[in-house]
Amino acid sequence: MEERCSHDTRYPSDMNDIEWNIIRPYVDVREHLGSPRTICLRCVINALFYKNKTGCQWQMLPHEYPHPSAVYWYLKKWTDNGAWKRINDDLVIRLRRKAGKEDSPSLVIIDSQSVKTTDVGGDVGFDGGKQVNGRKRHIAVDTLGLLLVIVVTAASVQEANSAVFLGPKMQGRFPRLQKILVDGGYKEKFIGWFLEHCQWIVEVATRREGARGFEVIPLRWIVERTFGWFNHFRGLSKDYEYHVDISESMVYLASIRIMLKRLSRRKSKIYQNANC
Repeated sequence: MEERCSHDTRYPSDMNDIEWNIIRPYVDVREHLGSPRTICLRCVINALFYKNKTGCQWQMLPHEYPHPSAVYWYLKKWTDNGAWKRINDDLVIRLRRKAGKEDSPSLVIIDSQSVKTTDVGGDVGFDGGKQVNGRKRHIAVDTLGLLLVIVVTAASVQEANSAVFLGPKMQGRFPRLQKILVDGGYKEKFIGWFLEHCQWIVEVATRREGARGFEVIPLRWIVERTFGWFNHFRGLSKDYEYHVDISESMVYLASIRIMLKRLSRRKSKIYQNANC
C-alpha cells in the first residue's frame, strides 16, 4: 500500500516529488522486526532540511513535522549506518555523469574551514591562525565543487596534520585520482602521507611570483565556492552539535540538498572544467 505524506508543509526547504523519489530508495527500507512504522520518512527528511537551512533549535521545529526527538533519532540512525555518505556519493556520481564526466575524479581539491561552537560542548579546540575556538571542517571536492569527503575535528588540528583523518576516508574510493590540490597551509607532512599511503601527488597552489593584491588562484576557488554554498545554510554558520559525526552529517545534508535541486532540473547549470 502506497504511503502518503502525513504532514502538509509548504516550506521552501521541502522536497518536491522528483527529489523525494531520488532519495527514497536509500531511506525507505522496511524493517523485518518490530511494529509497522507510523512516521512519514519524507517529513523526517524535510524537517532535517528545514533545520539545516534555518538553523533553528531542535525544539523549535514547526509542529507540522514529526516530533523533534523522532527526527533526531532518524538522523542518528542514518548517520550510524552511513546512509548520508552513501546518498551523497551516489548523487555526486549522477551529477558527474550529467556533466559528461567519469564517475571518479582525477583531481581533488582540499581545504578547511574553522567555525565556532556553542556551549553544547563536545570535541573543540582553538585555531591560532584563524583565532577561532571551535571545530574545523576538512573537505575534499571535485572540479565541479561537489563534496566528496567531510571530516570534522577540533579546530586545533592543523592542516598539515589532517592527512591521517582525511586519507583513510579517501583510500580506495577514487581509482582515477592522480593529484590533490591544496594551499600553502598543507606542508610536507601532509604531502608525504598521501604519497606514501596512496601514491597521489599533492600540489600546493600558490600565487604568481610578484603578484600584488587579491588574485584568483586557478581551481583553488572551486573549494572556496563550495564553502560559499554551505553559507546559505544557517545551521552551518556554527557547529551546534555535540557529536562530530552528527556535525559531518549536517554538512552532508547541505550537500545532498544542493544536489537534489540540481538533479530535479531538466538542464544542468554546473560549471564544467576539463576532464577531471
